[in-house]
Amino acid sequence: MNNNRHPLGWYVLRIVTALLLLIGAGVVLVYLRYREDMRANEARLALGSKTVDTPCGALEYGEQGEGTPVLAIHGAGGGYDQGLMLAALGDGFRIIAPSRFGYLKTPIPDDPSVAAQAQAYACLLDALGIDRIAVAADSAGGPSALQFALDCPDRVSSLVLVSAISTLRPIRDDSSGPSNELLTDFVYWAAVTYFPDTVLAVLGVPAESLAHVSPAEHEAMVAAVRSFQPMSARLPGMNLDIVEEALPEVEALPISDIQAPTLVIHARDDALVPFAQGQYSADHIPGARLMAVDYGGHLALVLDSVLAEMRTFIREHA
Repeated sequence: MNNNRHPLGWYVLRIVTALLLLIGAGVVLVYLRYREDMRANEARLALGSKTVDTPCGALEYGEQGEGTPVLAIHGAGGGYDQGLMLAALGDGFRIIAPSRFGYLKTPIPDDPSVAAQAQAYACLLDALGIDRIAVAADSAGGPSALQFALDCPDRVSSLVLVSAISTLRPIRDDSSGPSNELLTDFVYWAAVTYFPDTVLAVLGVPAESLAHVSPAEHEAMVAAVRSFQPMSARLPGMNLDIVEEALPEVEALPISDIQAPTLVIHARDDALVPFAQGQYSADHIPGARLMAVDYGGHLALVLDSVLAEMRTFIREHA
């Protein structure tokens, strides 16, 4: 009889222990990577913006480049850093990118309305000594950009709406779309780190669309959704945007009174803000030009063709 032979349960225990150790090590490594990425994002945000006190309250903004000034109004999930993506326009543009109410370091005021947000843009431009500027708005930045163009027609040299919410209500025909209920920093980080294309699909870029974009454009889309971290610093603004979007009784802005030369860019396959939103803006803003993009989804802003069209249009009316 072999006295060194162990019972089956002993081997099972060894295997289970080894598996638990491997799982534990994996969890530790994932957490360490998460913390490292969060620290890097926090450092990036701390160094990239300024906060100015205005009659409209404290406003955070980022600035990049020199040349024709462009007010870059970000969408939901963004902040000034999302607005600075417009630096991809290239040389010759001075990008002014505010963080809208509730995003990053811009607090939510007592009056967080679209009209108040538009007035805040005017206060920011006053503080920077800018009288006239091109306005480029993305996604949920659309309503306040439209309001600013209505309120301050002499200050808007041109208006560009990319994948932007117009005044068409409701935003979507159904209630589909991302939910904020479980959107913690770790959950979003894990999703965008390990399943970036799934996150793109949730944020309005269909999988079929990715088959048409170049590798560089795909990389830019992934970089855009990764830049939304830390998500906790953006949730107050996102919740505010969702409240605004969910009110179908909100009276439509009189966008037929907009005087600025307007370029509307919208992808037909946008699964978050449907193409009908862009069509509505193009149909109701006098003289508006519509660039209908066949693919790119809700992140058509990063497409080379879109950037080229924006570049030409803004320069044409500067």
